[in-house]
Amino acid sequence: MKRLTEFSEGVKVKIKDLRINKTDTLNLRNLGISKGITVKIVRKSNFKGPVIIYYRNTEVAIGYTIAKKIFAESA
Repeated sequence: MKRLTEFSEGVKVKIKDLRINKTDTLNLRNLGISKGITVKIVRKSNFKGPVIIYYRNTEVAIGYTIAKKIFAESA
């Protein structure tokens, strides 16, 4: 497993683990993001900026501090 921040742009990944606090987990869940889903890494910003993922026909920005605590595998 690798951190979401470690994947290249354009790669599809399956989320395996969320090592974040309960509030952040609920916020992601409200966006439909949880363990077991497959997302595409659209864009990674420089200098610890957000990671943009594509899921359910929507692009979602995830802050670097949260994205580095989301673990996934290539889909």
